[in-house]
Formats: sequence, structure tokens, C-alpha cells
Amino acid sequence: MLRGLQAFEAVARHGSYPGAAQELGVTPAAIGQQVRSLEAWTGAVLFQRLGSGSQRLVPTPTARSALPQLESGLDQIALALGQLRRPSDHLVLTASQAFVSGWLLPRLDRLSASHPQLGVRLDTRDAPADIARGQADLGICLGRPEDWPTLTSRRLMGEDMVAVCHPRWVSSPRSDRDTGELPGDLTLIHDTTPDAPGDTPSWAQWLGRQSLSSRQRRHLQIDSTAAVIQAALDGHGAALTRRALVAHHLQAGRLTHLAPQVRWPLSCSYHLVHRPGEAEAPHLQPLVGWLEQQAAAGA
Repeated sequence: MLRGLQAFEAVARHGSYPGAAQELGVTPAAIGQQVRSLEAWTGAVLFQRLGSGSQRLVPTPTARSALPQLESGLDQIALALGQLRRPSDHLVLTASQAFVSGWLLPRLDRLSASHPQLGVRLDTRDAPADIARGQADLGICLGRPEDWPTLTSRRLMGEDMVAVCHPRWVSSPRSDRDTGELPGDLTLIHDTTPDAPGDTPSWAQWLGRQSLSSRQRRHLQIDSTAAVIQAALDGHGAALTRRALVAHHLQAGRLTHLAPQVRWPLSCSYHLVHRPGEAEAPHLQPLVGWLEQQAAAGA
């Protein structure tokens, strides 16, 4: 029954079986079976299916009314289990796969140099859920404080969208960045990741700022931010992505700005997120201080 409750709560947050399955480490089919078993046991329909959109499963009114108590209960169980476990010799830091690969990994040697005794394990699952349930100590999340009502957050840094591509696209005679013209055969790579910030611009919006059109161009859609960036690195086209995730590639010359004068600030920011009451926890302070130092440096 506990697995069924966990599956129900995860599907309610993700709006889909695949999202819940990825978080819980099982298959979507297993999630579906657990939800159906819970529906059979309770005699209640738990979800309504929508026809389109990234979140196609919506809790019914009955299910929605039970979610707050269920979430609180699961959190309490996780915290109790955490107290029973032996203290770990490392901290668990959770963030999205794209942020870990694009921002954290290039800086890990600096962390080892400044804190050689600090053990850290990186986790790329659903950050807020992991922290609330005691499965992670600290998270780096993109959003607003109200997105994590049961957790404590502090702003780490802002974010904006930039268009980047392999340098060969802007070094050829087909491109004139001074006039805003782009190569006619340049493919526009679209990031279709479901959990993108709400005010993330589309290519049509971004090009509209330069009075350019996205029509008559090749388009490539990828539902993974990390894969979108890799496609740009491989020269497959231009990616519209978050600056923090590609800053080290820009600095190293592996990518270049498609139009350096055009930036699109997002209304949300990166936050350090942790459980209430742990703001000054001694075991977190070295890692928190280092992360804030790196964010302030911006390089």
C-alpha cells in the first residue's frame, strides 16, 4: 500500500506516469499498476486524463483533497527513516541533470581544492521531493520561493536565456551578426523539456526581437536540456538555453553567442533549498558557502 501511495503522490506532482517512474526508479507500467491497485482499494478514481500537454494526468477533486495529508505523512515517514539511518560521511546535493553537467561538474575540482575533506554525492532526481523526504541534504532549484512551500530557500543567482551555436556558424560568410542576419540553413534546436520555466521564450519570440522570422528554417525538437546543449556543441544548429548551463562552453570557445546583444532575463532564479531549521546547520555551511561564492564569481 505504501508504494501505491508514493506512486499516487508522485503522479500528482509530475502529471504523468513517466515522470513519476523516473523519480521512483521503476517503469511507467509499474506506476500505472500501483495507481490502479490504490484506486481498487479505495474505490475512488484518482486522476482525470487530459488530451494534450506535458502534464496529462490531473488529480480528481477527491484525490486533490487527500494530497496535503498524504504528502505530510510521507514526509514524516521519510524523516523518521532518516533518523534511524546511521549518519552519512557525505552530503547529498540534488539538482537537475542539465545544471549538474553544465554548472556543477566544471567546478568540482575547485570544491575538492578548497574543501578536500568534504564528501559530496550528486543526485539528479526530483530535487524538492528528495529534500523534503530526507533523501538529500541540499538542492539547487530554478523557480521562486513559493514553489517550495514546505522547504526553506535562499536565492543563489539569476538566470537568462541566450542563443548559442558552434563557432563555425558565425565565422562563415553566411552569417552577419552586425545586421542580425542568421545563416539561412541554420537549424533551430528547441528544448521541449516539460519542466521549463513558464516565461521561457520560444525561438519565434527570441527572433522577433530582431525582426527575424523562424519560418522557412529547419527545426529540431529535443526533450532534454543536456541533449539540446550537446547538439549545439556538435554543430547541429543553434540552441536557445540558459546562460548558466553553457557559460563554461562559451568561455572555452566551444560555443559562441548567436547574437551577443540579445538576452532574455527569466523572472525566476536559482535557489539553494533545504529543510526548515537547517539554515545554519554546521554540516551544510561549507558547501553552502562554496556554492554562494561560485555563483557570485560568475565564472
